[in-house]
Amino acid sequence: MTFKVDGFRTIDHIGTTDASKAGSIRNIHAYITEDDGAGVETGNYFLEIHDRLKTGDQIFCSLDVAGTPTGRIYIVTASSASTVSIAPFQAAAIA
Repeated sequence: MTFKVDGFRTIDHIGTTDASKAGSIRNIHAYITEDDGAGVETGNYFLEIHDRLKTGDQIFCSLDVAGTPTGRIYIVTASSASTVSIAPFQAAAIA
């Protein structure tokens, strides 16, 4: 359950809520790991790259690639030099 930077890539910039504000652009990232979802969801798993993550960024993960691979999407809920937290992406149903 150790983050490995070699598996992490920023794919693209996805937009902003206010282009006039510096640092308002959010990003899509990809991460491939042998860790499972529980490991990646451990607090501060991504702390090593806190400076590359912003609240609202999305991380597409390929998990447990050496075992039974699964995929999950996470939203960065906080990112600073002391903490990085993520939450599973949840889409609301369209009526």
